[in-house]
Amino acid sequence: MNNLQLTIQRNPIETQVKVEGNLESIEALNLRHAITELVPVDKDLILDLTAIRSIGVTGFNALLMTQVALRKQNSKCIIIVEETSPLFSYMQITKLRDAFTIQFSTSHRLVA
Repeated sequence: MNNLQLTIQRNPIETQVKVEGNLESIEALNLRHAITELVPVDKDLILDLTAIRSIGVTGFNALLMTQVALRKQNSKCIIIVEETSPLFSYMQITKLRDAFTIQFSTSHRLVA
């Protein structure tokens, strides 16, 4: 994941992952595999995407597949984005917003 940097924090109820960089192509697939291995069964994932510079179709697919994998292990995925970000705008245009649990609050953001 050369173009991605992950900051990971765990607590008893959730795993928090801040993703920085470009979520495209092979990086997106690597992220999906890394996250599903990081999150224990019955623990939620807080995925902070506020520092994503760009995302491609493969990136969105990886997010959807991550969410599906987490549901299978009885976990929930919450995505944090900026409400004014191009990432969120794209999610609204493509109707992907409804596929995710999204938070705009900065209270859950990880400290880099």
